[in-house]
Amino acid sequence: MNYTNRNPVAYYFSKVRALELGPAHYRYLSDDAIRIYTQEIRPLYEILYDRIVNSKVSPFIKQEFEQWFVSKKDEIGKSATAPLNNELESMLRRFNFV
Repeated sequence: MNYTNRNPVAYYFSKVRALELGPAHYRYLSDDAIRIYTQEIRPLYEILYDRIVNSKVSPFIKQEFEQWFVSKKDEIGKSATAPLNNELESMLRRFNFV
């Protein structure tokens, strides 16, 4: 799906999706690979978070996303990101970001 031409949220979500790892792949990463993966993926999620909270949408939408992000922040990079992205995509679709 081409998210890049729609909006900044969709663009950064596409970047997060591009680096997504499912459980089957994540389990074979070494400790060093997990550390590097975490260093690469977390900043993208933080930029995505910034794009959402600075967008012109309802404060309630921002609050719901902020709660999701805060509750998942420690998992980002420390576990498979595919399940997180599936949750996130569902939320972004509901809010018409993607």
